[in-house]
Amino acid sequence: MFEVGWTEMLVIAIVMIVVVGPKDLPNMLRTFGRTTAKLRAMASDFQKQFNEALKEAELDDVKK
Repeated sequence: MFEVGWTEMLVIAIVMIVVVGPKDLPNMLRTFGRTTAKLRAMASDFQKQFNEALKEAELDDVKK
């Protein structure tokens, strides 16, 4: 999806250290990681529910 090379990651890391500060950076990254994990779990649940509804709709069409 996103192609980020090592130079781009280095620039992002330097900007984050300058803007956020090295003291608050671990807490911010931890919060970001937890939020990302929650969003991925929500997206996965949504996809599972959508697929189940799609299968049910297909089964209803087959029964008719």
